[in-house]
Amino acid sequence: MKKTLISVISICLFFIGATSQVLGSAIKSFSDVEYMGGETDIYSNHMVWSSTIDGSKQIFYKNLVTGDSKQITNTASPKESPTVGETSAGDIIIVWTDKRNHAKTDALWDVYSYKLLTSEEKKLNSVAGQYVAPSVHGNYSVWHDLTSKKMYVYHFTNSQEELIGEGSKPVVFDGKVVYKNLADGGLKLYDITTKQHHTILELPYQKNVNNFTFNGKKVLWSEENLDGEIQYRLTDAVANQREIIDLSPMEKPKTRYSDLAIGENYGAWVQEKNGVAQIIGADLQSGRAFQMTSGTTNQKLISIEQDLVVMKGNNGKLDSKKITPLNHQNSQSSGQSEVSNMITKEMGPEGGIIEEGDLGLKLMIPANAFSKQTKITIKKISGANKDSKFVQVGDSFEITADQPFEKNAILVIAFDESKLKAGQSKKLAVYNQKSQQQWEYMGGRIDYENNNVQIEIKNNGHYAALLYDKTFSDIQRHWAQYEIEVLTSHWITNGMNDEQFKPNHQLTRAEFAKMLVLSQGLNPISPTKGSFSDVDATHWGFEWIEAAKRAEIINGNANGMFLPNAKVTREEMMTMLVRTIEKENQTTINKTQIPLSSFNDADKISDWAKPYVEKAIQTGLIQGANGKVNPLSSSTRAEAAVVIYRLIEQENGGGMNVE
Repeated sequence: MKKTLISVISICLFFIGATSQVLGSAIKSFSDVEYMGGETDIYSNHMVWSSTIDGSKQIFYKNLVTGDSKQITNTASPKESPTVGETSAGDIIIVWTDKRNHAKTDALWDVYSYKLLTSEEKKLNSVAGQYVAPSVHGNYSVWHDLTSKKMYVYHFTNSQEELIGEGSKPVVFDGKVVYKNLADGGLKLYDITTKQHHTILELPYQKNVNNFTFNGKKVLWSEENLDGEIQYRLTDAVANQREIIDLSPMEKPKTRYSDLAIGENYGAWVQEKNGVAQIIGADLQSGRAFQMTSGTTNQKLISIEQDLVVMKGNNGKLDSKKITPLNHQNSQSSGQSEVSNMITKEMGPEGGIIEEGDLGLKLMIPANAFSKQTKITIKKISGANKDSKFVQVGDSFEITADQPFEKNAILVIAFDESKLKAGQSKKLAVYNQKSQQQWEYMGGRIDYENNNVQIEIKNNGHYAALLYDKTFSDIQRHWAQYEIEVLTSHWITNGMNDEQFKPNHQLTRAEFAKMLVLSQGLNPISPTKGSFSDVDATHWGFEWIEAAKRAEIINGNANGMFLPNAKVTREEMMTMLVRTIEKENQTTINKTQIPLSSFNDADKISDWAKPYVEKAIQTGLIQGANGKVNPLSSSTRAEAAVVIYRLIEQENGGGMNVE
């Protein structure tokens, strides 16, 4: 597997024993391989590294099965970032950056490849640039220009170089490229075959992806905030709906390490533990982080190959150890929850209701949700929430059906009103637990009279009613404080950083469109071709804008443009709000009959916007100020939060229900 960069925290303790097992029934032992130092990369049975010979850095190769080695370069030029891969035709390809065509004092580097079978060396880039950090896998190599941020892919099958967009640190695997998004510091994926870009991770301005690694499916990254605190996270980069797993809390490390490796089942990195650099890993399937090594010697991570972690040994040679997990349940840090009650019932195609008053749960299953008799198991779990940012106001339930749901069922979870303060009930929602420290927001409809939350489900899961009561230092006693807090609790908006919301910050059209999409429980979409000429797949809001367009919440101008970065005006905001109400022929209730002519600036309302402005006022979504409606004024984050809060309340008869 390929190696890039990262580091993390121990959540569960694993034991790793020394091994002499073969890799792919080929390698006898990594302990037979001398560690050459410098930058090192391993792919299957092949290793490349850089080492200084007679004052010049050179690239070397070694076959880890036969022991044969070869010096790949012999020029006096500086060289960096050697990496190795194998094409579909079985050719072993070595790629690196080289300054042989440029002065040592300038910033230009070229990308070179070497085909081991034919000893063919080739410069891959056609235009000079400050190229760095090439990646190679299968029939492709990718790299980026440090100055222009342009990314390129080279096709070994037809010897063609192709510009694929702007970004940084591209990593290729199985024809897919993960790269850092320049717009927000998050991550995106590019499919070489379809030539489509997809968003993996969006970040607010105060956070940034440091480093990441990719194995063709899973992407693992370190995320840093403005205070230098780092968190490690994991997701499936190619899934349609991505679950992001937090592998560690946000904390400031004493020492930073760049070592990182990823395999099919495990990821690994280096972190200081009790003053010693230890190798830390994560099970990519369960999302559990664990400590791989112990002792008093600093560890140097090289690679992960199948179930082996490869590192620098104390004797100056490579060493490998087998990753052997201990029983999670026997680990003191496993954080297992207690199952206090369990019920099992059979349900056929006729459907029915499973209701247990003692458990505080009801599951309503419609007819034809199952095509045959199905066993449904419901476990009541106490103490499931280990995340301090949530308050658990009722029990959680693990629901398992031995046949897939073919229709949505309705889950009703009771909550304890005594655990809530005034106004907090509107901040409740149902969450689905994905790991010990990861809850996925589901939304729900709150029944205030019977103290329960209802949600439609179609999958097995571990569900709980949780309170996320987040506030910010700059909204205390602000006129929009409550509305901002409620929308934040439903993940419709968030702070500009962890402490500040910046309520007076002006909002863009793209930002408001995203808030509306989230308020309606809609999913972002990524069509092959965008709806607007000025919003392509590289824009951070592309998927949200496309979702709003499909829901008929937004339109472009006469030139087919959306102007995503323009400040949203009040008349534009009112138009989007009214379209949102009308998108499903929802009934609106007029709270006032105030005509537009009663406002002093009614003549400033654009003709196309007048019917929307009038309806927004009459339904109470918007209120004038000092006899004016201010149609052309820009809107602030606080104003947007208040009108979306009113929108959701109107849609739900005064309740704060988001699904």
